[in-house]
Amino acid sequence: MYLAWWSALRDNCVSPRHMPSTPLLYLAERSNELFFIYDLMQKQFTYMNPTCISFFGLKDHNIKAKELLKSVHPEDQEYVLSQFKTCIDGQTVVDAECRIRRGKYERWLSITPFVSTENGEHLLIGQAEDITANKVNSEILNKHNNKKNSILNILAHDLAGPIGTVQNLSALLARETAHLNSPQISRCISIISKISKTNISLIQDFLNQEFLESSNVKLLKTRVELVKK
Repeated sequence: MYLAWWSALRDNCVSPRHMPSTPLLYLAERSNELFFIYDLMQKQFTYMNPTCISFFGLKDHNIKAKELLKSVHPEDQEYVLSQFKTCIDGQTVVDAECRIRRGKYERWLSITPFVSTENGEHLLIGQAEDITANKVNSEILNKHNNKKNSILNILAHDLAGPIGTVQNLSALLARETAHLNSPQISRCISIISKISKTNISLIQDFLNQEFLESSNVKLLKTRVELVKK
């Protein structure tokens, strides 16, 4: 179905002068998503919808692939090329994410390409979505998560450790003062031991609950240049 969609679009938009003549082309021309067709034999783009042209700051679709690749973040260029090669080799590529640079601004694209070899043509065609807002939101959530982890670290080590030491010392004091037969001393030591034990138990319950909730959270993975880092 998707191939039929693109075939219909391709057949009606090989020239930017063509006006929308089908419902599919009409949708592509007005979509907020990016659509493109690249002729692998002619090594040129044969179609970009207005959103795609605007996103890359172009006048029209007449741009070399190498020039367009320069707008991809240097750390993502090799990844993008490998994903398109994988697609050209006949494998499925879905949601290949990369960063696009335009001046001092940086945006994220999620690209789904595939190859069409119908009618003797060899076309790389696909759709892309601007996911910058999602990435920004994820980064904000990640920062809050890091703060939460810092608090958990304080609970697990800076608080639980000293409280555990207090509990151990209270047990030692209980043994060392047993011969005094002082109800008041025994009562104070018992209160210290009970409070320490209760607080350690609360911290452990909190950490265990957090572990259970975090075990199903997906990792936020990003590409980085390891050698440079």
